[in-house]
Amino acid sequence: MDSTIRPVAPGDHARVVQIAAEGDFIECESNYLSFIADVGRLLCSTSEGEVVAFGGMIPVLDVAMVTDLFVAEAARGRGVGGRLLAELLDGRSRRMTFSAQHPAALAAYQREGMEPRGRLLYLSGSALGGGSPLTPAAWMHDRGDLVGHLAAQGTTVTANAVLIAENGGIEVLRLDAPNAIDECHQLLRAFDAGISVTMYVPEAHALAPWLLARDFVIIDHDVLCTTAGVDLPPTLAVLHPGLA
Repeated sequence: MDSTIRPVAPGDHARVVQIAAEGDFIECESNYLSFIADVGRLLCSTSEGEVVAFGGMIPVLDVAMVTDLFVAEAARGRGVGGRLLAELLDGRSRRMTFSAQHPAALAAYQREGMEPRGRLLYLSGSALGGGSPLTPAAWMHDRGDLVGHLAAQGTTVTANAVLIAENGGIEVLRLDAPNAIDECHQLLRAFDAGISVTMYVPEAHALAPWLLARDFVIIDHDVLCTTAGVDLPPTLAVLHPGLA
């Protein structure tokens, strides 16, 4: 398929959201796309004037983090995604992404030097109750751009955690602390016992077995793929799977 790669324009957002939905990314929306474009690269492939794929990348310090790579169903299997990915990463040798379990996606990332390093577990469990309410505070870590974007979406930000309460449950989007287990315990106690809690934890982090021992269950997972020498910070215990 002959295709042209160019930046995504605001007028493309409706089509991009449609392509994302075909790939089961139903939370994709215009504010998210604008954030990716503002802090990194948001590119699309077009064929005969129609957008057939899109991809996003944001810099995390000196690492290129691939946030999205989606190809419309009718355009799959023709190399569109691979060409788009190569353009997104051009000029950046240190790379990472959280790959879905689709074999084609994993193969594309491996061709760009990103090898599987472990799983990011989607964990679901319940709050414990009995603690003090969370106190909003200034974020104390890096990725202020990301935390600012999440705060604009209605999240609660504390010194070490970012979370959102919706649909009767709690979703923890980021937890960064050297004493992550203690921080998580306080967070679980801050909400009424039994309230559903979802968080995204690297399997290699000590928080993962701690939560699993407390009746959290794995409901899904992504695969962390990186080039050699790229590792997650040891204090980063919970992270958004798309934005890291």
